[in-house]
Amino acid sequence: MQLLWVSGVSWDGDVPESIRLEWQEFKTQLSSLSAVAVPRRLVGKFDVLHLHGFCDASERGFCAVIYCRTVTEEGDVDVQLVCAKSKVAPLRKLSVPRLELLAAVLLSDLMASVVEALKPFHSVDRIFAWSDSSVTLTWIKSCPSRWKTFVANRVSHIQDVIPPDSWHHVRTTDNPADCGSRGLLPQDLVSQTCWWSGPDWLRHPTESWPKSVLMPDKDVLHDEQKITVLVVSNDNALIDNLLEKFSSLRTLQRVLAYCCRFANNTKNRKTSGKLLHGPLTSFEIRQALMVLVRFVQQRSFAQEIEIILNNHSNSLPKAFRKLSPFMDDAGLLRVGGRLSRASLDFDVKHPLLLPRDNRLTFLLIDDYHKPFMHPGIQTLHNLLAQHFWIMCPKRAIYAVVSKCMKCFRVRPPGAPAPFMGDLPSYRISKLKAFSSAAVDFGGPFDIALGRGRGNKTYKGYICVFVCTATKAIHTELVTELSSDAFLAALRRFVARRGRCSRLVSDQGKNFVGANNILQRLVKDAAAHHTIHFEFNPPGSPHFSGLAEAGIKAVKTHLSRVVGNQRLTYEEFSTILAQVEALLNLRPLTPLSTDPNDLSALTPGHFLTTEPLSVVPEEDFSDVRVSPLQRWKLLQKMHQDFWNKWSKEYMHTLQQRMKWHDRQPNVQVGTLVLVVNEQTSPMKWPLGRIIDTHPGSDGICRVVTVRTATGLYKRPVVKLCPLPA
Repeated sequence: MQLLWVSGVSWDGDVPESIRLEWQEFKTQLSSLSAVAVPRRLVGKFDVLHLHGFCDASERGFCAVIYCRTVTEEGDVDVQLVCAKSKVAPLRKLSVPRLELLAAVLLSDLMASVVEALKPFHSVDRIFAWSDSSVTLTWIKSCPSRWKTFVANRVSHIQDVIPPDSWHHVRTTDNPADCGSRGLLPQDLVSQTCWWSGPDWLRHPTESWPKSVLMPDKDVLHDEQKITVLVVSNDNALIDNLLEKFSSLRTLQRVLAYCCRFANNTKNRKTSGKLLHGPLTSFEIRQALMVLVRFVQQRSFAQEIEIILNNHSNSLPKAFRKLSPFMDDAGLLRVGGRLSRASLDFDVKHPLLLPRDNRLTFLLIDDYHKPFMHPGIQTLHNLLAQHFWIMCPKRAIYAVVSKCMKCFRVRPPGAPAPFMGDLPSYRISKLKAFSSAAVDFGGPFDIALGRGRGNKTYKGYICVFVCTATKAIHTELVTELSSDAFLAALRRFVARRGRCSRLVSDQGKNFVGANNILQRLVKDAAAHHTIHFEFNPPGSPHFSGLAEAGIKAVKTHLSRVVGNQRLTYEEFSTILAQVEALLNLRPLTPLSTDPNDLSALTPGHFLTTEPLSVVPEEDFSDVRVSPLQRWKLLQKMHQDFWNKWSKEYMHTLQQRMKWHDRQPNVQVGTLVLVVNEQTSPMKWPLGRIIDTHPGSDGICRVVTVRTATGLYKRPVVKLCPLPA
């Protein structure tokens, strides 16, 4: 089967000729196995019971066979075949000594099974294991730690099952396992007495058994021998390793303190009075910190220390000259400063100097940051300044605090806004006013049921439609945030402004809803009016800036005009209509470059071909103008408006006023906090990005996030990626 696999023959393919002939010969000789007779009884009466196992390997396979040798009281010896097991050699090429080792492993497992099976019936007096490989026997009789992993693991397993003293060497010609490792045809197997009865010398006394001296191949032993290298490190490398190994300064101090204690006790082992024992003292822990500080200073400020020791302080960089540094009696670099006469502790007047971008500095900041309940950067700087002077302290403190998860959850920075996308086609196309519109709701506002005292009020809302091409605004007053109220406002809008082919909105319940009834109503309305709804992702008002700006403009004028007054429905509708007319008077661009021309192109020109509020002009009603000339005049006016819109307004949309920096796309699998403006940042749900939705420009602005409560589609700006 292994040869068929190696040959690569398919399921329905023809077998190679060499394999076919070999199989045919094997098949024709199968009938000769009828001559094989195996005794049913394994042992009779005996005085001594021994188990002899043989193992052998070749490049084709490896085999293990076990024989039972019994000796009666009269001295009669009987040898019977107990069992055998063989395996094909692995396809991965192995050396012959390693294959012999695999055969020894197979024999060990097989021997353990036989001993376990005989335990209820007979006790085995002794076990013998035989192999014709000197290298394998040398491996087994030595310590496993001397060899490489492959050999060491298998030798250890063999020694756990069969003691090394039970392994012996046998010549290849006397090894019955050689038949199983190389393979025999059925006819050869029948006549192979060594296989069925074991070697002849097993029936002789123990003294006459063959004894041979192991002569392993030294090259093979050297190849499998584990190479042990002794690395001697100095103190500097030790402290470097400790700084990188531990993430807690207190743990690092205690470990280094024990190292210093060991060095002290070793140095003063003959002086019992100087030996240190028991729990670490505060002095030892403090000295360990000083050792760390001295090591870091000598690494980071080596040049400055040399200048100070040579009394050339004027050659120091300006940042150091401001501090007037000096070396204390312990060899530590401290700040001289101007507080030497203050009634403060020496450490406060002369704090230790530390570099900004060093591992010890970061550990020290973190050690102050957590016990003092995660203070801000300025407070943490003041606490550190009592004992340490860090170069560029705020940068170093920010580097640590920005990675603190608790501080991140309190004030999580949002993901950078992606590059602003191009305007959609309906924003820059010549369309009839309100053919494409953005819609949004605003409010609530208090509306009175009638005039007079004691009248009740109810909530009202404004529905704002903004033309995506001309920025014209249409407002409707609605009494509730329901699908029916929105559909009524939509019908009034279509009746007054004409058919609208596209509506862009957020995913409020007014528009898409969470129930089947609202979905059906929106679909029915769309089918009746042939309106195509476009929904922005949830929680992304910046995707519909026109509608949001329209709501803001309407509410701004309402707050200035209405204030806290309670208007009736008719009064509020009148005010809304006036605000709508006022907003449609906002200039898009001047009609001409003439300084004497005081008119401007407004959204109202696209609604009525003239401003909604014009200066009184001379009456030309008596002047006769032909109908054709009048029609051409109106057409020319309308075309002039669109030409002005194309030439003077369109280019104002060219610039990206913000979000003009290209940011790398967020990656799937990133852990994020999902922003929820209705709760505090500590309660924002934790999620993982499972899918991205890049736009046509390849920039991802919307992703799908999985949280503990389900899947949500959110814009990138409403996510806060967790620090690495």
